[in-house]
Amino acid sequence: MSSRPRTRAILAAALLIVAVAAIDATLATNPGADEIREALAKLQHIPDNELPLAELEIDPGARVAWWISRDEAIEDAGRFFYLLRHGWCGYEFFRGGADRPSGGVDPFVEAERAVLARLGERSRWTPGALTDLIYEQLAFVIDCHLRLGDRPFCSHEDFWFDQRLEIREEDGAHRFTLDGESHLLLSIEGADPAKYLVPSFDAAGEKIFLLGTLSSTEPELLVLTAKRANEEVRLRRRLSAGALRGGKRHAEERIGGIPVVRMRSFADYYGRELEALVDRAQTYRGEPYVILDVRGNGGGSTEWPRRWIYSFTGSSPSLKQALTELVSRTSMAGRANLFALMASSYREQERAAILPDLESFRAQAASFDEPGAKPYWSWTSVPAIEPIPNATTLIVIQDRRVASAGEGLISYLLDQVENVVFVGENTMGALTFGQVSAHRLPHSKLLVYVPIKLNMQLDLEFREAKGFLPDYWVPSPRALNHAVAAARAGTIPTQVALPAGYFDAEFVPERLPALSRSQRRDLVIGSIFLVAGVVFAIVNRKKAGAVFLAAGSFALVIGAGYLYFGSLAGYAFGVVGCAYLTIGLAKRRRTN
Repeated sequence: MSSRPRTRAILAAALLIVAVAAIDATLATNPGADEIREALAKLQHIPDNELPLAELEIDPGARVAWWISRDEAIEDAGRFFYLLRHGWCGYEFFRGGADRPSGGVDPFVEAERAVLARLGERSRWTPGALTDLIYEQLAFVIDCHLRLGDRPFCSHEDFWFDQRLEIREEDGAHRFTLDGESHLLLSIEGADPAKYLVPSFDAAGEKIFLLGTLSSTEPELLVLTAKRANEEVRLRRRLSAGALRGGKRHAEERIGGIPVVRMRSFADYYGRELEALVDRAQTYRGEPYVILDVRGNGGGSTEWPRRWIYSFTGSSPSLKQALTELVSRTSMAGRANLFALMASSYREQERAAILPDLESFRAQAASFDEPGAKPYWSWTSVPAIEPIPNATTLIVIQDRRVASAGEGLISYLLDQVENVVFVGENTMGALTFGQVSAHRLPHSKLLVYVPIKLNMQLDLEFREAKGFLPDYWVPSPRALNHAVAAARAGTIPTQVALPAGYFDAEFVPERLPALSRSQRRDLVIGSIFLVAGVVFAIVNRKKAGAVFLAAGSFALVIGAGYLYFGSLAGYAFGVVGCAYLTIGLAKRRRTN
């Protein structure tokens, strides 16, 4: 990043601190609903001069362009910043709110100027390059729901940990075994080890500590000072992020005697499956333990977790957030666009269910054509939180893919429903901004997802890109098995008396696929292309080198595209491309 964007990022971050500090100061004196509303009012910007509805509606089937001209790129960038000003709930939040110094730097104005200046440097732009440029200039924005194309404006803080060390506490000291030798941990990075020690379970369910930290990039090697026998040693330890694995989307089963409910999505698309899980939740009342596995739950509607908890406990929970929504022609047109996109891909039954919402948002957007109609923010809803009695120990298995409505489940349960234990990794952190709308840039046709609802946590902690932390940190693939073991070992206790023979069932650990769904897809695509590449080479073995040079160049371009989007299938295309180029060059030399 150049010095100018970095300066803007620092200034904007300072403004963000000012805005949050202002809210904190307001609530410190009297943290009531009126004070929360007053504080949030400082973040509610009112847009003006909106575009006509016809320009805001999108074609759900439009395809992203390969190239756009300089003038088209400039127009697309202007539209993107228009959408932020007129349809995004986080605009004033990242400008610093009403407490931004008068005449101070507006980071969005500066960012837009920088983008437009850079766009003049080329005659043509790819949508990807335009996305990169905008993303670079908006480095100060941290909103996991705001997306341009496939890129969110956040970088998640993953859980990085030592894969080998299991640290145990004995008489107030921390010890671990490495290469068969016992070590007494003295310090980490020359300081108290506690900063890097997180509670966890081993495979037998016994309480241990892992060496771990949160970071959006791979951390530097940690230096441990330990005592081994009678000598002091220094160890350099590498931390790594845990793997992610797929599994059944919605299911119920018993593992080791404990009911396990899997809810991997709260999308209305899976309404029938979710309805069945909600109906059966009441059958678990009185169980000593229930495990709710939401790993990979990227969200959907918060109605599903609320209804499941109501069925399970008999009480309806509240989201511990103050909610307020931007209502403008732009935001409502965006909501209609989102439902139009969903309708274009849903099955007929699900499509029919969402059409009334689609028409409702279109009507709301059109209502701003009436004389005197102006954008506004909805009433700030501040819930009253009441404890929900629950004797059953509910163990929630979470990971870094849990987001949006998946995190809504955590919000419903945390410090509200009694006897809940969270096991796994920190969630995505798509929390502060929600209720996504959809737009397209006019020329590149890039999709832009813009949240319109501000969701301020009542504890005022900014969890975006960090999420909710678990009580016990266990890497995602091991989390369910270690939680079951911890319950069976009594490490996770229950208030309910265990029925006779409750744990007599054999504990057969969850078996996970060796590869995730996306990895299996990549393997299939790569294998098919490798086979096709060999067939192509055999069929065209007598052709001129130019054929192989062209085919190799094409394969490398496709492979680069796959790798850009994180697909390992790109390596197969790369191997074939390099092989074709080698063959083509060899043929050309022989003919010269």
